[in-house]
Amino acid sequence: MNRWNGYVYIGIKDGYPSLNPIQGSTVRIAIRSIVETGSDQPDQQFQGRNRLDGRATIYEAYWPYTEAQTEEEIIHSLFAAAGTALGLTPAELPGFMSAFEFIIFGGIGSPKSVSAALARQYISDHAAEWEPQEDLP
Repeated sequence: MNRWNGYVYIGIKDGYPSLNPIQGSTVRIAIRSIVETGSDQPDQQFQGRNRLDGRATIYEAYWPYTEAQTEEEIIHSLFAAAGTALGLTPAELPGFMSAFEFIIFGGIGSPKSVSAALARQYISDHAAEWEPQEDLP
């Protein structure tokens, strides 16, 4: 199993209900349990930045993958674990996963610096959704 250190956007698509705080925490814990490295180095720890409305997060982590997996398969395998942690049945998982959108900044295997720059650019391009308005110039 390989690990890629980079940034991934996970958001709830428009038209789908938000997760309640317990569901959101459960999803975060499930993803963290898969990507956690156990390192005490800050740049190797699972971290997230929430969008102001709470419907999206950009996570930095060491994402596990195999060479045979597509990027979509990698993210969906993580979210299948999250759905299972929420108590969803296998039949309910596709509907759960279809409520989310994903952006893998730079693509699996890209340098962390590239992924970080693209994530920062995304936040800058969507500043009104990510930055409190009093902080904007």
